[in-house]
Amino acid sequence: PTGRELPRPMVRRVLLALSMQEGWAKSGWASDWGKNIYAPTAFLGTQLDEAREFTVRTQFTAPDGSNVDKTWKVTTKYAATVDLDAVNRYIKGEDPEEDVPRSAIQVLEVVMRSGVSARENTLVIGSSVFFHVPRDGNLYMQLPGGAEAWAGYRQAVKPCQFGLSFNIDLAATAFLTSGPLVEVIAQVLGFRDPRALSEPLNPGYMRQVKDSVKGIRIAYERPGGFVSNKLVLEVGTRPTSHTMFKLDDGREVSVAQYYLTTYKVKLRFPNLPPLNVSAQAGRKVWVPMELCKVVPGQRRRILNEQQTTGMLQFAGLKPQDRMQYLTEVVTRQDLGGFNQDFTVQSFGIQVAEQMTKVQARVLSPPLLAYGQPEAITPGTRGSWNLRELRFPVGVEIKSWAFTTLVPPEFLVPDGPTGTDTFIKDLVNMCNKTGVKCVAPVKGPWDPNDSIEQRIRKAMEAAQTKFKLPCQMVLVLLERKQTSGESPYALVKQAGDSTIGVRTQCFAADKAGIGRNARPPKGRLQYCANVVLKINTKMGGVNVKLVDDPQSPKAVPVVGTMPYMVFGADVTHPTSFNPDDPSIAAVCASYDRTLGRYMTRVLRQGHRQEVIGSMKEVVRDMIKEFYNRNNGKAPAALIYYRDGVADNQFPVVLEHEYTAFREACYSIDPNYRPPITFMVVQKRHNTRLFPSDPAGADKSGNCLPGTVVDTGICHPTQFDFFLNSHAG
Repeated sequence: PTGRELPRPMVRRVLLALSMQEGWAKSGWASDWGKNIYAPTAFLGTQLDEAREFTVRTQFTAPDGSNVDKTWKVTTKYAATVDLDAVNRYIKGEDPEEDVPRSAIQVLEVVMRSGVSARENTLVIGSSVFFHVPRDGNLYMQLPGGAEAWAGYRQAVKPCQFGLSFNIDLAATAFLTSGPLVEVIAQVLGFRDPRALSEPLNPGYMRQVKDSVKGIRIAYERPGGFVSNKLVLEVGTRPTSHTMFKLDDGREVSVAQYYLTTYKVKLRFPNLPPLNVSAQAGRKVWVPMELCKVVPGQRRRILNEQQTTGMLQFAGLKPQDRMQYLTEVVTRQDLGGFNQDFTVQSFGIQVAEQMTKVQARVLSPPLLAYGQPEAITPGTRGSWNLRELRFPVGVEIKSWAFTTLVPPEFLVPDGPTGTDTFIKDLVNMCNKTGVKCVAPVKGPWDPNDSIEQRIRKAMEAAQTKFKLPCQMVLVLLERKQTSGESPYALVKQAGDSTIGVRTQCFAADKAGIGRNARPPKGRLQYCANVVLKINTKMGGVNVKLVDDPQSPKAVPVVGTMPYMVFGADVTHPTSFNPDDPSIAAVCASYDRTLGRYMTRVLRQGHRQEVIGSMKEVVRDMIKEFYNRNNGKAPAALIYYRDGVADNQFPVVLEHEYTAFREACYSIDPNYRPPITFMVVQKRHNTRLFPSDPAGADKSGNCLPGTVVDTGICHPTQFDFFLNSHAG
């Protein structure tokens, strides 16, 4: 009725009501609940210019508690007939020039999702469907801090060598806890009893309230029963009892006074800030939090450490449990139940209720070289212990420092959880693995210093003690947190961008440091992992790939010739501001041992996936390889490219492969090494489960090195699935 594009849940209600009114159900129609309806028959007509209009009335109670009674006008118009048989022709490879039939695949995706997403307790986000069933512990979990986890599945219809595959995998995401806003705020602040919010809040709590509430949708129930759905545009900086505004007669009153005199409502939480829900610029409409509820289905995109831990526990199913869950999604009518879905049946689709069996093989593990012992093989475990190993190339650190972001009153110098004890363990591990060093000097502590100032003072202390420029600063954090404006991010910004010094962070809770810390478990392994990073950052080599004397081919096909391995990815900004750049990163190996890498970081256009300066980067890296290897150019180039979607394959391949060729030609017109171009994708729905316990590791996952390159792979292109490491 307003001319605006309706939210998909509302479109769903309108179309389902219209279907019931007009008797569409028997046609087996499907919809993406946007602007498209698909059906196996032309029950709405096939004339391009023919538009049909319907009028339908909907009456229901919305999730925010408001009563909706509206009459809608729905217009349908024939758009096109999609040839679903194009999928079969593509799988058979009848036309080598024919592109992926994306329209047909899109129709099948919508058909498979339409019946499930028509239910009130489901929410579709992209290719994922989530179930909102708070009573089912397998599908729902309450997280700390005002969040909740929903389980569901993500789906993809894929052409493969076997035919058409329906790929599903477990999906889980976090949402804001729905319900009374005051109760949600109490959870955010860690209060067991919401009545604690009746007391004044300190500035820290007020900031948490603001960060948690701004930008969310709430249902505001005005005294008298009228409910309206509102967006929180602003959170007041003062309590409701002290937030003032002017009435029409010019008198100034507080929000709390206004509700008392106008609605005879005495607020129970006058110390909470009010919410501005006015969509009109320059005008503020303040409402009290206690009259608001959080509307369900709002994603919580940034999680704190406790919430992240909860999500991992919720979604981290063992392989057999995951397999059982996915089988139930396919077969149970209250979940997916695709074969019982009338829409799926109407399109002549049937889904196998058991997973497809495919042939797999396990690659032989590589031979790794260390300083001591000379060579080891990790076997099929996919992991090995560093405590008894020495790096093939260990660095020497002659000047370094230690500083802390944890206040000294929370630390102790000695004992199992002492700071000095940890530093001693770390230095011992450094020397044991081949990194020569003495204990770092401690930087001075000043609570008023910024992170950058603390790092600079630590560097000055190292310069004073060791009479050499500081090579690295160790930074103690309270806990590991890498998102947003976290201390870790600020340390890296200061060290990498502002000052220009290497930094190595470690978390007090993981390292077992602090007055109230638990006795450290696995301290030596933790120190070994930190030393790995220290040695690499300082220019050392942690491990080398070596030839097996019995079969001198470290890399198949390439053999013993000199070669380079490249890797590249592009990170895009989350904003829609066209001035925000995308950042491309390229790395390449120095030599055939794959122990050390050169890097380039490039700034390019907003959300540009193709790396524009690839030719210049590749040329410079090949020249650097040439200079470091006694004038030998790489005889083969291997390029791993991350982050490329299926529909971007052609353009990325065309531009970046051409850039490699042009880079080689610019060095020497006769220099034409073979180039292996591989796109690596991690975000796919295909999951492999070992059918034989002999092919499983101790967790029940496929063994590291498991490869599947038949059956479920692309019908014409060359691709394969690789389980590259232990799960």
